[in-house]
Amino acid sequence: MVRSLLIALDGSAFAEHAVPLALALARPAGASLEAALVHVPLAFLDVEGMSVYALEQDAEAETREYVYVND
Repeated sequence: MVRSLLIALDGSAFAEHAVPLALALARPAGASLEAALVHVPLAFLDVEGMSVYALEQDAEAETREYVYVND
């Protein structure tokens, strides 16, 4: 018997179309539905072509993603 389902979200409409289907599978089985989104750190190239991490923007993006998955 299924106890939980994991659904991967990426913020796209395509991924969100899977949510009603996952709910339709989970509800009759009494299973919980867990959502996951993998955070990819933001990186930019500086003038010299070196990779630079934008910490402030990355933290904001991570917060938005957390709210998105937990809404």
